[in-house]
Formats: sequence, C-alpha cells, structure tokens
Amino acid sequence: MATHTLKEERQNYKQLGKFHTPIELVEYMKTYIDIDDYDEVYDPTCGAGNMLSIFPDNIKKYGQDIEQIAVDDARLLPNSFIELGNTLEEDKFKDKKFKVILANPPFSIKYNECEEELKQDERFKDLPCLAPKSKADWMFMAHILHKLDDKGVAVVMEFPGILYRGNREHKIRKWFVDNNYIDKVISVPGNKFPDTTISTVIIVLKKNKTTTDIKFINEHEFTDKDNKGKPNLFLERLVTYDEVVKENYTLSPNTYVMYEAPKEIIDIRAVELEYQDIIVENIRRKLTLSKFIISGLSTDVFKPQEFTKFVKRIKKVIKEVEKLDRIGTMKLGMVEMERDKMEREIIEKGYQTLF
Repeated sequence: MATHTLKEERQNYKQLGKFHTPIELVEYMKTYIDIDDYDEVYDPTCGAGNMLSIFPDNIKKYGQDIEQIAVDDARLLPNSFIELGNTLEEDKFKDKKFKVILANPPFSIKYNECEEELKQDERFKDLPCLAPKSKADWMFMAHILHKLDDKGVAVVMEFPGILYRGNREHKIRKWFVDNNYIDKVISVPGNKFPDTTISTVIIVLKKNKTTTDIKFINEHEFTDKDNKGKPNLFLERLVTYDEVVKENYTLSPNTYVMYEAPKEIIDIRAVELEYQDIIVENIRRKLTLSKFIISGLSTDVFKPQEFTKFVKRIKKVIKEVEKLDRIGTMKLGMVEMERDKMEREIIEKGYQTLF
C-alpha cells in the first residue's frame, strides 16, 4: 500500500486527490471500540484506507470513497472490499450492517441536497429534517447510524461545531439524543497528533445502550500558565439525559466537564500577622526618622517637646481604634481600604505618598 503524509499530500493535492488521517489518531480512535466479537470493519469515507489499515489481515475491510486514486490505494489492503462512489448519494453496501465502524468524514462540506429523494432514502427518512446543504456532517452521521449493527459500535471523528450549532443541526442532534444513540463524546485538542492543528471531537454511537446517560471526556492540555509539560489530563463525567435536555441538547464536553486549577489556600491569620509586623516596623521607622529630623534641626524650627506631642497623637489614634465596636471597625476599615487603593494608584503613577 502506498503511504503519504498529510504534508506531502497538501503539496501534491491536485495529483493525489485525497487525504490521510494520521495513523496515531486512528489508533487512538480504535481504543474506543469496546467489543471483541467482530470480523468486519467499515469506513464510509475511507480515502486511501488509513482507518482500515490498522486492523489485522483476517478482518474484512469494507470502504467507499469518491476519489478513484484513493480507492486504488485502499484496494491494496489485505482482505479489503472497496467501492468507488459518493457515499451520501449511493450506499454501495446497501444490504450490509457492521458491528464496527471507524470513520472520519470530511468536515462541513456541501452535498447535493435532492430533498424529496433523500427524505425517502431509508438512511435519512426518520430524521426530523435534512442537514443544511452547506454542512453534510449530520448526513454522514445518519448514514453511519443506519449502517451500524444493533450490537455494534461506531467511532466517528467530527468537527466540534456539530455539537452546538443550531437550526437544522440542533433538530438532528436532539433526535440522536432522544433516541439514545450517543454513547460518548470526547474532545481532542489541536496539535495532539501530527498534521492535526485544529481541535476535533470523537463521537461514539451505539444502538444497545443500557442507560440514557452520555459519557463526556474532556482532555485538558496544560499551558505555560498552569505548568506546561505535565501530561494531558483526561476528565470524564457521566451526564444524565435530563441534564443534556436542560442544556438545550448541547453536546460540547466543555459544557459538562471543565478543568479547574487547584485553588490556592490562603492562611488569613498568617497574612494578618505578617501585615501587622509590617505596620509595626513601618511605624518604628517613621518615628525614628521623625525624631532624627526634629532633634537635628534648630530649636527655631522645632521644639524638642514637639516629638512628644507627635507620639501622643499616635497614641490617641490607637485608643480611638481600640474603642471602635465591630460595626464601626467595618465602616472605618472600608474607608481605609478605599484610601489605600487610591494611594497605590498614585504610587503606580510615579508619585510619592506622605506618611
């Protein structure tokens, strides 16, 4: 099988006419296949077969793609059954259901919306409406759901927008949730895998769920601010159907599970005692400076007893504060906090404050 990286294919896109999902990403998606008894796998938009290539040779590999060159590559896979054609317009495996589906449909592409014809198509006739003509994402999801065996699992990579966009997509998303087809929703940060700079999501579909809950998994990527270099943190939460309804059928993992940095625990007593030490030291320094100035100047400027008067004024203030009740203390404290704030602003502007 010929191999190409996305970077190579971007350079030669017109010649190759296809893209590959990075193999690391495919392996990651495969971890969400939680059944063992299967001998076939299906990819409805298989490209050159990267999704299918990770399965052993004894597994039958079914796929369809619109690009002839991609199909030729995919047909080189052992035990493969690859068809050429537009998946939404013609299902080449119409009579088959699959226990395992692994897919990465193209994101938010236009499709030929022959409304009356598609409404009669068995894959789409039960939907409340068709997806917008400019965004085929939920059409691919509906096709995948239709092809899924009642005891199977589908793991689909999608653009995050389908989890929260409104109008027709909201109606279809609501239908998927109300019919209990959404099993898991997993966020995938950008740059997690080679050639995947944008954030994506993985949606796991099942038809045989035993509860109406949906598991949301949100991968938190640590930044410089919260210690970059840590391994990514996987946060997960099982969310009830009622909560999803309350959130207007939004399926974004960020709505239900978010990383919260540990809150710094502040020892109020220790902070206050440290502040008191600063005040006492500040008073001592200011008093020493004042006495030095008064004693160093001639008696024509300051009389020696003026320092004693200054100390008495300070003692008077201390006694006034000691007599304040709780309410008075609160009121005066608020005034002083505002005054302190103003003084800090003056300092920041380059002025000196007076003691």
